[in-house]
Amino acid sequence: MKINSIQRTKSKTVLNRKEFVIEQMEEYRIPTFLHERIGLLLQSSFPDYPINKSYFNQIPSFRYLAWYGDELIGHLGVVYRIISLNGVELRVFGIVDLCVDAAFQSMQIGSNILKQLESLAEISNIDFMILISDAHSFYLEQGFIMVDNPGKWLMIRNSQTLGIAHRKLSDCLMVKPIGTKQWDEGTVDFLGNIF
Repeated sequence: MKINSIQRTKSKTVLNRKEFVIEQMEEYRIPTFLHERIGLLLQSSFPDYPINKSYFNQIPSFRYLAWYGDELIGHLGVVYRIISLNGVELRVFGIVDLCVDAAFQSMQIGSNILKQLESLAEISNIDFMILISDAHSFYLEQGFIMVDNPGKWLMIRNSQTLGIAHRKLSDCLMVKPIGTKQWDEGTVDFLGNIF
């Protein structure tokens, strides 16, 4: 996706005729030097992010990377997985680590990355996009809804399996329906680690 003539109102900088490019990359195709750049963006965006890693607990299936020239300015990790809601299998895109460099925020870059993911979900037999976040207002603006389900997932920390968590996911679980299936009350089994 290309975005032209974007104004940064806070710093009064006008970026004319320069393009933001958003690309999708499968995880296994990302070279080491790019993992390092992704890691730096994630660490600058999330204060408690692990150093020298481009993922928190588990690698995503693929990523969206936003570029301004050769500068990496945005990131979204996507986990493609089956989860279970009350024993019913759902195909989901789990959203992890959406971030935009502070100098490029409020320019619709995160929104455009999510739109690209949603377009892919619509043609890929995905039932829901799902995430865990406290940035409620941003995701609500993107069409996500808050849900309040108990959850079950594999707990991982520092490359170690710690066990299975059983907890209520209050005030953090957000979903966006893609297909015709309805989100129900009841237990969400992530069938792996949490997003």
